[in-house]
Amino acid sequence: MAGKGEDEMAAGMAAALAGLPWSKIIAAAPGLIAQGSALADRVKSRPPAPAAETVDLPAKLDAAEARLSQVETELAASARLAADLSAAQAGLIAEVDRLRRMLYGALGLGAVALVVAVVAAVS
Repeated sequence: MAGKGEDEMAAGMAAALAGLPWSKIIAAAPGLIAQGSALADRVKSRPPAPAAETVDLPAKLDAAEARLSQVETELAASARLAADLSAAQAGLIAEVDRLRRMLYGALGLGAVALVVAVVAAVS
């Protein structure tokens, strides 16, 4: 059977979890997944490098410029994805820190309640 302190702690944790911005987390998830999937698809769909059987320098230069443009586009997409993930992670870290402080406060309050109960029982 759970004690009063355990019930209060469970209620506190439930309240803390209810305080998470779940709508924001859930709303951001599909976009992050879509961006990651699109980036992975672009990387997978790269054509293999052509065999160097003939030396056609203008064609090689054009291909290199096209590839450089593609890499720059992918780099920009990767940077946007990293920024989105970083922002989401920062929000989660802040919430975990808030929960940690709440837990320490609850533990401190429980310790004080225990001391008061022992003092009251002894008196």
